[in-house]
Amino acid sequence: MPQRRTILTFTAALAFIAVAIVTSLKPASSGAQSSPGQALPRTTAGVSIMAYNIEGLPWPFAHQRPAAFGAIEQRLRQLRMLGEQPQVLVLEEAFTPAARAIGRDSGYRSVVVAGSATPFGSGLEIATDLPVLKVKRFTYPACAGFDCFAAKGAILATVALSSEVRVQIAATHLNSHKASGTDGSRANRVYFAQVDALSRFIAANRDPALPLLVVGDFNTYPAIRGDYLMRESRLWGADDSLRRLGVSIWKDKDRQFFASGESARLKPVKITVPFGREADGSMLSNHVGYAVQYRLDPAESASRKG
Repeated sequence: MPQRRTILTFTAALAFIAVAIVTSLKPASSGAQSSPGQALPRTTAGVSIMAYNIEGLPWPFAHQRPAAFGAIEQRLRQLRMLGEQPQVLVLEEAFTPAARAIGRDSGYRSVVVAGSATPFGSGLEIATDLPVLKVKRFTYPACAGFDCFAAKGAILATVALSSEVRVQIAATHLNSHKASGTDGSRANRVYFAQVDALSRFIAANRDPALPLLVVGDFNTYPAIRGDYLMRESRLWGADDSLRRLGVSIWKDKDRQFFASGESARLKPVKITVPFGREADGSMLSNHVGYAVQYRLDPAESASRKG
């Protein structure tokens, strides 16, 4: 039986590569160049952001996904009609053409994708209606198991909330554990190296004047990973939105970290769950898609805690 499982796994991996080569697409948008910063106005409305792993793996790793992608896109359009769509949408595992099209086809004006060091890319993208002023990309130098088929990494985008207010948003997807199909200790070593690399990427590209959000699928199981990530996030000067609001999300792998900048204070105020369990108990993905609304306060409040 072990030999048969190995053969099936290897065959599936080859099929994954073949499908990826056939369906690979070019990035939809790279973002504009940055513009000079200006002083923060007295009051700002804030920003809402949702990170959602849409389980966009191609066959044979995922089955019957196009219908789910259509339902995700339709719900995002419904939220847009109500004026409740997240201002920034971060998608992970958007590997197939149908998965990659969700941000664009649900009405977002700009879609920024991560690097494409493998034939099928990173599966990571940021979709937003906000002007994208600057984009930095990074691919993790280390990977483990099936995750090596994807060019996992990070995007750091600077977006404008208005002509005077900017925020930096880092999106990422870290190496999985058991799902990687490799030894757990090897997967964990790679995970720690990726978190360290993410910290260096943020330190090298962060504008200390601007508030920062670091969001994505952090694959925080087992607990040793979550503990390491929480310690490392302190180097970003960041706090976890779920912990700050006292909310627990199923699996808790998908996190949003926030940090104030010298010009503005960032604070989570509300969480909504557009993509959880359906009325029949099913889910559109094997992850929950939740959105966090953040409030921005002007510079004189940035140094206060809370």
